[in-house]
Amino acid sequence: MIFMVEFMKKILIAVLIGLSFSSHAEKLVRPPDSITGIGNAPCADFVSTYEAKQRIDNGTEKDPGVIAGTLWAYGDFMGTFGGFFARSMMENGDKKLPFSSKEHSMSLVYETCKENPDVRYIDIVYVMSETAFGRKVNW
Repeated sequence: MIFMVEFMKKILIAVLIGLSFSSHAEKLVRPPDSITGIGNAPCADFVSTYEAKQRIDNGTEKDPGVIAGTLWAYGDFMGTFGGFFARSMMENGDKKLPFSSKEHSMSLVYETCKENPDVRYIDIVYVMSETAFGRKVNW
């Protein structure tokens, strides 16, 4: 069963990337390296922030400094995610997000980033937004 779950995660990542580049190649523009902010961080940073947020949510993280820093960073990551999806919604005329919840969407980003720790966070979010709206994919 664990093998099947891991296999499905890898399939999701491949589909996200493959569909994005095949769907709107003329429109797809990679966010520039010169951007500033947390979006330019490697996925490994998001993975560690997400895992720290999970420890906060389940009550195992007690250090106030870690909690404050994690919530600040997680909010920045969420803002980057929301900004790209809002832009994609405007470009594609969509009225709702293709995810069942923000927690679900961030868990998908987490799983993708975990498999691609050196890729920029903003690139993963951008590929997900282009895939979701360009191909009308719902998760």
